[in-house]
Amino acid sequence: MRPIDPLHAFVFRPFALPFSQKPFPVEETTNSDSLMDTSEEPPEAEDVLHFGREWPKILPHLEKDLNAMIAQQRATIEVQKERWRPVIKQEKLGQAKSFYDEFERVLATGTILPSKLGGGGVYILYNALDEPSFIIKPNDEAILCLNNPKHRGSPFNDTSHRLRDQIPLYKTCETEVSVSALSREVGIGHCTPDVRMMILSSPLFYDLSSHLQGKEKELFNAQCGKPNGEKLCSVQRFIPDSLDLQQAMHEWFEAGLEEHFPLPIDQEEFEDVLLLLWLTYDADGHSSNFRVFFKRLDEQHKAVYGIIKIDNGLSLPEENRYLLNYLGYFQNAKLTPSKQLLEKISSIDEQVLDAILEQNHLSYARTALKDRIDVLKILSQRSSITLEEINHRFEFLSLPDGKNLALSPLSPQEITDSLQETIHPASTTKRKSSKERAQAQAHQLLIKV
Repeated sequence: MRPIDPLHAFVFRPFALPFSQKPFPVEETTNSDSLMDTSEEPPEAEDVLHFGREWPKILPHLEKDLNAMIAQQRATIEVQKERWRPVIKQEKLGQAKSFYDEFERVLATGTILPSKLGGGGVYILYNALDEPSFIIKPNDEAILCLNNPKHRGSPFNDTSHRLRDQIPLYKTCETEVSVSALSREVGIGHCTPDVRMMILSSPLFYDLSSHLQGKEKELFNAQCGKPNGEKLCSVQRFIPDSLDLQQAMHEWFEAGLEEHFPLPIDQEEFEDVLLLLWLTYDADGHSSNFRVFFKRLDEQHKAVYGIIKIDNGLSLPEENRYLLNYLGYFQNAKLTPSKQLLEKISSIDEQVLDAILEQNHLSYARTALKDRIDVLKILSQRSSITLEEINHRFEFLSLPDGKNLALSPLSPQEITDSLQETIHPASTTKRKSSKERAQAQAHQLLIKV
């Protein structure tokens, strides 16, 4: 494996202790956004459009209205794209001009190639030296969107067919841009990539009709509309000389870092990423969605790493129903918030963040964000509260009456025990419906409070 910094041979040397097995919780294998595409797996014979995993849900619509559904979704995709065209045109002349200019310079002499990483359509723009420079994600190629290239496509666009119940489809561009803007406003813009929307075209962009040929394709396009080569995309700079957190942890543990050690990550940046996740209520904060990179050597000449959160498309939900924050389980989170973090929290301007959501057509997320800000400001004023406890209390927001539970007088141990019983019950437990279970769990917690 290539080194993640020029001091690779030296960086891991201070950890000369035996490797400790299973130092951190095993992640859920059901997180579909983190899975590599298995596109080599052939689709069912009748699945000529290669929808893949969603095909059983689509079958009942095959004879009646599938083409009409596709035609309607094609039209909706076009309307969304054209709505953002004048906004993007203005952005290119404003504060983001340097970002757009740099992208255009690289695009003029570079090459766009598809990437197998992730569950949605991802493309990398390489510069003239064949170095990765930008990440491009077409909005209509996200998981469960019409033109997903990795066997996760779907013609549906309603509340019953979502990757996360509280996050609408076809909102990844607006969400990524909003998270980026929110982070800059709060003063933590360094902990997630700067993201901008663009309307781009490439012969490599995927369309579900690409598997059809001849008259079959002509008939399909006549009924469903021809594909448009231009797509609304989110664009961010590639993060060079970095590894995802899962790979970095493997390196650290192989080099001797033990489970009771904090990760060698800059604590201020660790806190800033936590703050970002609390504000956005990210449902996709698994270890592969954090990038780490060498930052400096400390006083003992040990390496200290920076950390960046990527892939924020499953953030800013309609309601606070699912938080996945892998960082909340590390030793680094057992510390109390620093003075700098407390100042950032107290300085959060709710109206400004609300305006960001309104501007990016995410009004549905405003109430949930307000609740998170309210809870965060109150919790940050409690003496001796740790980062871990704040994170655990934020998980309570996913339950009915979650705001009251998050602010309850439960002790840290009671919180941990309650989370094991409610948010993270044993997989072997026979369960009721999720709604009934959540209501029962909240009732028991309120009795305890």
